[in-house]
Amino acid sequence: MRRDVDDPPPDESSPMPSPSGRPIFAGTSVYVNGSTYPLVSDHRLKHIITQHGGVMAQHLGRRTVTHVVLGTTAGGRLAAGKTERELRARGVCFVGVEWVLESLKAGRRLPEARFPSSCLARAGQPSVYECFGADT
Repeated sequence: MRRDVDDPPPDESSPMPSPSGRPIFAGTSVYVNGSTYPLVSDHRLKHIITQHGGVMAQHLGRRTVTHVVLGTTAGGRLAAGKTERELRARGVCFVGVEWVLESLKAGRRLPEARFPSSCLARAGQPSVYECFGADT
């Protein structure tokens, strides 16, 4: 598409609406923990989330963060014991990078339960979806 010199540049700061008219990640405050490579770069993931209405959290604020995207860590888990329990009690969703990418493909925010993060589950522990035989 050719753009005339007098046309204003596209506004990349305004959120892109989904087919329903509301940005996909509107109302979410997302903290990215760990590296999201090789699926997508950390920088690109943060850009996607903000471009579609989400807010990026610079730190893991217990009162403000709604979603934690867990990537591969450099030698540890998200948080030990107490912090993890507090976040879960506040209703913070722990998801993998796939949740963001698949929601983007679908054009709507998909249920977080379909994208559990394997970083928090013990080895061999089935997800709630697997326990009840739900199709993903």
